[in-house]
Amino acid sequence: MTQESKTLAYGLMVIGGLFLLGTLFPLVLWTGFPFLALGGVFLYLAHNESPMRMMAVPGMILFGTGLINSFFGLLNHMEGWAYAWTLYPVFLGIAFMYAGETENGDMSRLGRMFVNLGLLAFACFAIFFELFIFTSFGIVGNVLIALALIFIGYRLLNGDAQLPRKSKRKHHVNVNGQEKEQEKAGIYF
Repeated sequence: MTQESKTLAYGLMVIGGLFLLGTLFPLVLWTGFPFLALGGVFLYLAHNESPMRMMAVPGMILFGTGLINSFFGLLNHMEGWAYAWTLYPVFLGIAFMYAGETENGDMSRLGRMFVNLGLLAFACFAIFFELFIFTSFGIVGNVLIALALIFIGYRLLNGDAQLPRKSKRKHHVNVNGQEKEQEKAGIYF
């Protein structure tokens, strides 16, 4: 038996033992453990052999699911899954960056794009859900949101701020040496 086979065998035995402990002694942290363990096995396979580098994709997906489950389980905030799903492009992007590190530069660039867009979506959805849906910031957050809406309404009523409006503007066009007026419709501020 090779050293890698022994390492894999011991790793599987440890994972099985931890599964058994999680079944016998349930803790909040254990909600993500099976995903962390399986993801870790896939990431181990992806790390050791070059042809297996694409195993980083299921490894990161499973490992990321375990991280999210563990994090929200510790905080007792499982409703955070409403926006946490936007982290999956981040996990996929990290896997693509890892897999494309040695083989394909295009895959690494695609991975960076996935990470950037996923983090942007996560930030936007997290702010929206935590401020407006879950009201995690309590009375202070609710009062600030209400005051902001009142202030914006006041500014609109007093003419300090304006919504975009549809209007027609005249543009001067030079056609064959002659200047003509042409109306162009659009939304202008």
